[in-house]
Amino acid sequence: IAAIANAQEPSRQLVQANTPNPAAAKRIALVIGNGTYASAPPLKNPPNDARDMAATLKALGFDVTSGINIGQRDMKRLIREFGQKLKNGGSGLFYYAGHGVQSKGRNYLVPVDANIQSEAEVEDSSVDVALVLNFMDDAQNGLNVVILDACRNNPFARGFRSASDGLAQVDAPTGTLIAYATAPGRVASDGTGQNGLYTSELLKQMQVPGLSITDMFMRVRAEVMKQTGSKQVPWEASSLVGSFYFSGGVANSSAGAPNTARQVGSIVDSAAFELSYWDSIKNSKDPADFKSYLEQYPAGKFASLANNRLRALETKTSNSAPSTPSTNPGMPLADCFRSDLGVASTDWKSHRDWAQNQNSEKLNLALDEKLATLFRCRSRTDEQLFDTFADISMVFPRYFQNVVCFNGDAGVISINRASHRSYASSRGRSAALARLQYKVVAGLNCLEGAKRFSYYADISVLVAGGALTNNQ
Repeated sequence: IAAIANAQEPSRQLVQANTPNPAAAKRIALVIGNGTYASAPPLKNPPNDARDMAATLKALGFDVTSGINIGQRDMKRLIREFGQKLKNGGSGLFYYAGHGVQSKGRNYLVPVDANIQSEAEVEDSSVDVALVLNFMDDAQNGLNVVILDACRNNPFARGFRSASDGLAQVDAPTGTLIAYATAPGRVASDGTGQNGLYTSELLKQMQVPGLSITDMFMRVRAEVMKQTGSKQVPWEASSLVGSFYFSGGVANSSAGAPNTARQVGSIVDSAAFELSYWDSIKNSKDPADFKSYLEQYPAGKFASLANNRLRALETKTSNSAPSTPSTNPGMPLADCFRSDLGVASTDWKSHRDWAQNQNSEKLNLALDEKLATLFRCRSRTDEQLFDTFADISMVFPRYFQNVVCFNGDAGVISINRASHRSYASSRGRSAALARLQYKVVAGLNCLEGAKRFSYYADISVLVAGGALTNNQ
């Protein structure tokens, strides 16, 4: 992203000196985490990262607004409202976890409803990071921090003319710090635990009392580098003119100002964190939110409420399943593919013969559309679709011995059918579809010749309700 024009005046400081103005002590945050993408590979950790970040910041005295798995319209609305709050003064922090892409030197955050087919559509379908910086600049407040845990592989790379991964570097306006999960142009992992590696370290270090913001990010960088063998190096662009402490420190103004002190934040205790976490999910309609709470606090203060809410949501989901008779598993799904009965065929050879006469783009589109039609078929229950997800997932170990084609994701080629089904069940119908579309197309693009055509036929037979055979 190009540097923001009209840089802030030198008098604008990251943290203002001791002052009778109560606005100077305000701490305002906007936290967004996107993971359940409709047209891109789903990400497991960003929603967890955002919930935990929101809870931590609340416990540290921030007035926090958060958005989990939201579309472009809501993202822009929350950013506008955040900008308006900053106009009343105080410190501002924006945190984003999810897919992010760079295009022509600008950074874009990807909403869950983005459907980007080419690089030309990025600006229209995403949210430019410059929008956040512009609102901060317009607010003329004292402190601004932007944290972007969005440096993953570009999920739309096939439609991009440029091949840059990660995010582009942007110069921070005066009084602003911009932090990236990894260096510009590099890629960070989504992680395998409850949180992504970068955010996990942020959450730990933010709570250390007496640690300045610059020292805090230095500690995060050192730990992430240690755990990744220096493959992931967090990065900051900073124009700080004062000091800031998330917890239990002393803030002061720029070098020429009197060294007056005031306490900023306090040590975060576990009870305050749990309360903030619960407040962030208690009105959620997503069972995964309550599962995450129970995983983190199995004996927590709100465990019984979380279990009750989880059971109620799962019962509601079960009762909302279509009442019409469903097609039996293993039988052709002509009812789902009335517009193209050829798709409903379980004849492996016919699918393979058709594939031999098509280019890769045509095959990609055909598989993508077949999966979408199947998962939106009203005669298929969630349970049947989760079975199909697992069946199709078992194709990958037959064709791939390593995870090069899947950005290092070992789960794709797992031979544990139960784990594939459990994954789909825990994510739900829409997220399972998005994940399957990503895996299937990524696999097809890695194969050539006879293997590609056999792979296409295997997937097609399973989509139609057939069984995987020894054809290959």
